[in-house]
Parts: sequence; structure tokens; C-alpha cells
Amino acid sequence: HYPEIKKRLRHEFDTVLGEDLTKPITYKDLDKLEYCDAVIKEVFRCSPIFIINGRINSQSDKVGGYDWPEGHNFRCFFPQ
Repeated sequence: HYPEIKKRLRHEFDTVLGEDLTKPITYKDLDKLEYCDAVIKEVFRCSPIFIINGRINSQSDKVGGYDWPEGHNFRCFFPQ
């Protein structure tokens, strides 16, 4: 799947990390893997690894006849 994305990732890996597979990867190297970072974020966006998503409201609100105070912690469950 997605051969162009794989090709671009491989090019970025080869450019940033080189061909020495024994060379340790540094944080400086990871900072340069911008396309890889974007791909990982997109994969997690489309298929999250957690099925619980928490949110805290920044101000008081009334929704569905219920009063929700500022700072209320909401947890949304997403069954798979």
C-alpha cells in the first residue's frame, strides 16, 4: 500500500540516517525526520492507539440541559 509514501520515507531515512545500519540514531537525527513524523501522526489520527480520548472544558457551559463547570474532565470512549 502507498508506494509513493514508502519511497519518500526510504529516501528520507537514507538521506538522514545513511546506509550504516549499526550507527545509533540520535535525537538530532529524529528531529530531521520531518516526513516520517508527519506520516506517524497521520496514522495515529486515522487509527488511534487509544480508544479513550479525554478533554477538559475551558469554561462553564450548559449542554443538553446539564451544567458543566469549568475544568470538568470529559472522557470519550470510541469502541472499535
